[in-house]
Amino acid sequence: MGDHPASSLPPRWCRWPQRELDLRLAELGLVINAPEPAVICRPCGYALQPNGECVTRHLADKHSIQKGLRHGLTSYIHSLFN
Repeated sequence: MGDHPASSLPPRWCRWPQRELDLRLAELGLVINAPEPAVICRPCGYALQPNGECVTRHLADKHSIQKGLRHGLTSYIHSLFN
């Protein structure tokens, strides 16, 4: 998963159309769970809480996703569940 070029993900998640957001989440292996507030990491099967930096920390620590690829993701995740 850490092989994505920096240009493949938007720097500001909240500015992209929903279709693009869904695609970008899928590229990271993430699925938004409903109705329970969670984000599922498909590669490892973890259910991640959508608060704090849980999702972005998981991507960094477990999958070595670069910071530039995660930029803005925390704010976008929070906007989905608030």
